Amino acid sequence: MLKSVLQNKEELVLQVNKMQEQLLVNPAGIREQKFISTKNVIGALVSEPEAIHAGTIIFIPGWSGSREDFVAAMPILSSLGWHCICH
Repeated sequence: MLKSVLQNKEELVLQVNKMQEQLLVNPAGIREQKFISTKNVIGALVSEPEAIHAGTIIFIPGWSGSREDFVAAMPILSSLGWHCICH
């Protein structure tokens, strides 16, 4: 019984690790870019439209968020012509 419980736990840990690895990879069309100012370097995720340019959207995460929170929306908006920058 204990052996099967430990085996199930190991399988679950492997599944979670694979999911975490997938989250660390940016989807197609999103690249990392560094913006350099006189005081610091700011990392950002950027996606650009292929054809038309409707405008620019700048995502700024709140207190508990991160720039990766917007990764799912960026390719969709870029396909609609928006240049997306996520700080």
